[in-house]
Amino acid sequence: MPKTAGSALYGKAGFEVSFSKLSLGTELMLPAYTNLAGGDIEAKSRFSLFLNFGL
Repeated sequence: MPKTAGSALYGKAGFEVSFSKLSLGTELMLPAYTNLAGGDIEAKSRFSLFLNFGL
């Protein structure tokens, strides 16, 4: 199908802190290069926040 392919390259930075069985972290991804759907789709930045518990 036309205009369904593409590629994107992201830069990623994050931080994580752990104590005992818990870990808390954050991550930021910023687009460095995008060519999605022939330029019709614009890649945006992404932000994540996470909490993990080890069993």
